[in-house]
Amino acid sequence: MRPIILIFKLHNYGNHCGIYLGELGFYDLSLLGVRKIPLSKLRFASSTVNAYILGERNLDKTIDFFSKQAKLPVEIIEQERKSKGWHLTKFAGDFVLSLRTVRAKPTQSLNCVEWLLFGLELSGYKFPSSVLTPEQLDNWCMMHSENLFSSLSLESLEFKKRLEEV
Repeated sequence: MRPIILIFKLHNYGNHCGIYLGELGFYDLSLLGVRKIPLSKLRFASSTVNAYILGERNLDKTIDFFSKQAKLPVEIIEQERKSKGWHLTKFAGDFVLSLRTVRAKPTQSLNCVEWLLFGLELSGYKFPSSVLTPEQLDNWCMMHSENLFSSLSLESLEFKKRLEEV
């Protein structure tokens, strides 16, 4: 199976990310915790999505990790409580940079990027520890992964068709 990293962009800036695992669906870590969503039900308040295909690997450990509950750092949850809808602002994905400059350990609360990358690293993928935000992940993927598509609307038929073809 070839996982596909999805970067959700708001105002052309990385705001959130998740992973599409074919027939298993889409996984992410959000304010609601870990979510597993069928492609047909995937919705996000985003203007566009970038998608990057990773090489084929045995993903048993990754899938097991993505199937377990996790929570965002309390500081991120508090930001949303203070200002409802904050997570949908352009630079919300960068908030983690006020907490740390290197990815957290898996025993700590992880943001969506840290959670995603740790899960993928369990199956042998390698990512720099300095990648912490959706925008940083998007930039890293542009240089190191196969780009399936860029700037497609989540609602477009082409978005779903291109994912299902992989």
